[in-house]
Amino acid sequence: MCEVRSTTPTVPGAPATTRELALDGDLDVFLAARLCRELRRLAAGGADHVRVDLSGVAWANASALRHLALARRELLAGSGLVVDVVRPSPAVVRVGGWTRLTGVLGCGVA
Repeated sequence: MCEVRSTTPTVPGAPATTRELALDGDLDVFLAARLCRELRRLAAGGADHVRVDLSGVAWANASALRHLALARRELLAGSGLVVDVVRPSPAVVRVGGWTRLTGVLGCGVA
């Protein structure tokens, strides 16, 4: 099962316009596309900061990570939405390391 879910209406201690989303399951291009649609919806709704929790990702592919990296850059340039990728799972770290996308995603993992 793959899922994009809002973990909290707001992130505790953060401004009211900060949201957190969590991904569970396999991170493929289909889940990445759903995530990108949700990020655009949040940007249109006034959010200015979204944290994307990838700790529940069991499997990831490079195309999905690239899709997320491009959307992250596009949203920052277009609407000013800051997207932070947090708590990457071992699968995300592994594929991100192979492709050198962890730095582009801002995962905080070398």
